[in-house]
Amino acid sequence: MVIVPFTLSLIVCAALVLLGALLLAAATRGRAPRSLVPDDAPVDPTRYGPALTNRWLRGIRTLFLSACVVALCFHGFWVFGAPGSDEFDRIAVRDQRNRRLSEASLRGWVFDRTGRPERALAKYRLDGRKIVRDYPLRESAANLTGYADFVYGAAGFERGYADLLARPSSAVNTLSSPAPVGSDLTTTIDIDLQREAFELLAGRRGAVVVLSLPNSEVLAMVSSPSFDPEIPLRDDAAWRTLKENAVKAPELSPLTDRALKTYYLPGSTFKVLVAIAAIESGLGEERFTCTGGGYLAPSSRREILDDSGSVHGTIGLDDALKHSCNQYFAQMGVKLGTGRLSTVAQRFGIETGALREVRDTDLWRHSAAADPTDFVSAFGPPPSRVFLPATFDDTFTPYSLAIESFGQGPNQMTMLQLALLAAGVASQDGRLSKPALEAGVEPQMLGQVCSPETAARVRQMMKSVVDGGTAAGAFGSLRGRIATGGKTGTAQRIVTVYDPKTLEPKTRRNREGEEYVVRDTSVDALFIGFAPYENPQIAYAVIVEDAGHGGKAAAPVAVGIVKKALELKLITAKPPAETADQPRERRRDNGTR
Repeated sequence: MVIVPFTLSLIVCAALVLLGALLLAAATRGRAPRSLVPDDAPVDPTRYGPALTNRWLRGIRTLFLSACVVALCFHGFWVFGAPGSDEFDRIAVRDQRNRRLSEASLRGWVFDRTGRPERALAKYRLDGRKIVRDYPLRESAANLTGYADFVYGAAGFERGYADLLARPSSAVNTLSSPAPVGSDLTTTIDIDLQREAFELLAGRRGAVVVLSLPNSEVLAMVSSPSFDPEIPLRDDAAWRTLKENAVKAPELSPLTDRALKTYYLPGSTFKVLVAIAAIESGLGEERFTCTGGGYLAPSSRREILDDSGSVHGTIGLDDALKHSCNQYFAQMGVKLGTGRLSTVAQRFGIETGALREVRDTDLWRHSAAADPTDFVSAFGPPPSRVFLPATFDDTFTPYSLAIESFGQGPNQMTMLQLALLAAGVASQDGRLSKPALEAGVEPQMLGQVCSPETAARVRQMMKSVVDGGTAAGAFGSLRGRIATGGKTGTAQRIVTVYDPKTLEPKTRRNREGEEYVVRDTSVDALFIGFAPYENPQIAYAVIVEDAGHGGKAAAPVAVGIVKKALELKLITAKPPAETADQPRERRRDNGTR
């Protein structure tokens, strides 16, 4: 894009040089000594007098006007065409007047849900004699707070609420202060839960999203690994390295937002959605047989097996979810068909065909304090998607539908979407609110995702998962303190293999000498859930990348979330009574988690 103003500059400069040369030539010519012109020389009216003068003036006028038009195009480009482009930003930062203007005022503070100054997510501190922007949570909330820098732009709350944070807090402030102070923002985040969730991931690649019910307010949204949001403000070299590495290997980068803007396979957590569709379609009492030989979908020769060769026999929906039976949900998905599954998926805001938008512009609810464009740029996730065409063909077969029905295949989910799936089930009336990051925003319904009766039955099924199913081992420490519900998930995802030193994709050559990128399988651990069982007050989703079974790696993180929420009194519950379906010793199931 810079080539346009560069070319226009050259044209203007060349025109001015030519204009100057012509004027100089004309002046020199007009001052020739009269002695060089014979008195008896014939007079040519085209070479002397008014005709010659007018011709010169017309040429100079045309050249001057042309230069003015080019200059006008040049300035028009910088005013209307260039702002917002990377090239413009790189050039604009060289103008120190812009930097002085950007630093002439102080942004408002960003608070957690309490609104207390000591629990600020973004504030100012005095560093010697200089006032600097401070992010107390550092890495544990970088994906939320973001950063605000004239050179490197803004992200997170600093971008999503840029207008509010820069808007003077009062007219008096604007008139009396040489450095106006912006308005403050109170968020829904709990600073302690946010920090705890980040620590529970312990540096592993993964994400946690925790929602407060019934209004789906975000209590914590963590992405790991992360970065210090002050790096762009103080260390140009470190920031450039982070950005360069993010381009090379985005799957490994701390700049990648794994909670909000990364697609994952949902694994067996998707069985919750299939269970809702089954119950709503009148198939809640359907029984299928899980055998050692696996399930063959119609017109398929590829068996669908359960993890580790588990065989569950002939079972119903409740036990199938409890033990995470792949064969059951594969058969249920084929029997339901794409239409019924699509209907339920769309209620949760999940796309079921080709993606129509790069970002979901209508998922969040926020007040007029946030500019919609800036907010979507900062927090708009890619729409979650399941591929469910209306008819089968060569690319979509009953086998494709079967594997999608237990969470594999081309399913694409964000962790926020999986948290909303848990929140929809946890809703007492089956209604799901749009999520919010800003405190005090009027609730807005995403829609009725299922009937209250369906939600109650699925909650009971998810309770059996933590009481005696695939997550029983992890949730043993909570037994007797609080009753919860959840669903494990294990997803096999194909990923690029990178060289740990150079961060370049590893390559090999086949027998024909052709080079190809090495790929491997990442076994991601997932868990979604809610607490407490009797009156759900939080819903959450957890993923730990390449960590194995959900019951072993993700469920313990979920347990830590519930314990911290209890400690912070974000949830309250009476200790559950021991029932007959909670044996003292529980068999660990080896089904897909």
